Amino acid sequence: MLSIIYDKEHKDDLTAFAPFKLNVPEQVMKPTKGTPGTLVYSSSGTSSIISPENATLLITLSSLTRPVAELKQYCEERSIKNYRIKDLKVTETKAVKYDGLEGYECVTQGTQDGKPILVYYTYLFQDKRIFLINGTAMGDLTSQLKQFREIAKTFKRK
Repeated sequence: MLSIIYDKEHKDDLTAFAPFKLNVPEQVMKPTKGTPGTLVYSSSGTSSIISPENATLLITLSSLTRPVAELKQYCEERSIKNYRIKDLKVTETKAVKYDGLEGYECVTQGTQDGKPILVYYTYLFQDKRIFLINGTAMGDLTSQLKQFREIAKTFKRK
């Protein structure tokens, strides 16, 4: 590359490279920068750092690297593997189906810096791929869980 043109009016389309879409109300969460193919939203729209004032939502596509016999167990075990959150426990698991894909919703709770934290997961399976929706909140956990669930229901593959 011999030259670069900077255009301060150019707006990145963060959804262009993701193989899925969701309806995330702007008054609830705003897009923030992520990696191509991953959508990241936060209450502030500027940071993915979790705080009582800032909930986050991440949507990505992952691959199964090994055969899984029991998907529900896989989801529950994966949902509590988080090095930053102490005492993380699954409080609820239920089967879901969005955009024709079956999977599981796992709700976990624990503590971070002595404060209660909610970590929400939806795993949707397609062959050896997993569409993962991950929400994290420290504020009003009941309200945030409701928001995460409503957003997850809007999941669509492109």
